[in-house]
Amino acid sequence: IGLGGTKYNTASWEELEEWAAARREGGLEVTLNTYSDGSKKGDYSMARGTYGWLVPVPTACEEGGDPKRWRCVAGGGVVDGDPNDICSLRAELMGVLAMVMILIEKGWEYPVEHRLDNEGVTHDGWSTWLEEHGEEGNWTAPELQVAVKHADVWETLQWWRRQLKGKLTLVWTRGHPEEREENPAAWEGTTRPTG
Repeated sequence: IGLGGTKYNTASWEELEEWAAARREGGLEVTLNTYSDGSKKGDYSMARGTYGWLVPVPTACEEGGDPKRWRCVAGGGVVDGDPNDICSLRAELMGVLAMVMILIEKGWEYPVEHRLDNEGVTHDGWSTWLEEHGEEGNWTAPELQVAVKHADVWETLQWWRRQLKGKLTLVWTRGHPEEREENPAAWEGTTRPTG
């Protein structure tokens, strides 16, 4: 799941816990904003996928501040699976899965809004499955192996998500604002982590 080991890991999980405790003690809402992204390079047997996830420390994210200076906990990894099956959707799913696994491993108990730029994850697959089958649906049913792309990752993600007891909301956000606007202060609010 890629915890640590990156140059982007400029904060500690303890800082996030301290932030949450301070907000709770002050009677304020505690919702953690998390982010992930995935990508695929190459085709067929040469396809390779990677993913990354990021949890900015809310107290270190000044409104309009330079994202290169945000302090955060981050990680990433390589997408597993047959190279012929690797695509951006699988990479995006693995990014969400890694983030959820970290939250569970660290014992996070507050709501989480997780943002990513893949509507296939936030709307199509996730929402359709929940609407049709509910939270306890059988992700391993043979007909779903064919009908749901990457059912192995969807099933694993669903199991881990249940451990958060409904505290995870997936939110689509338009990705790569740096391609549209050079000034980070002009990026839309959902692109910037907020406290």
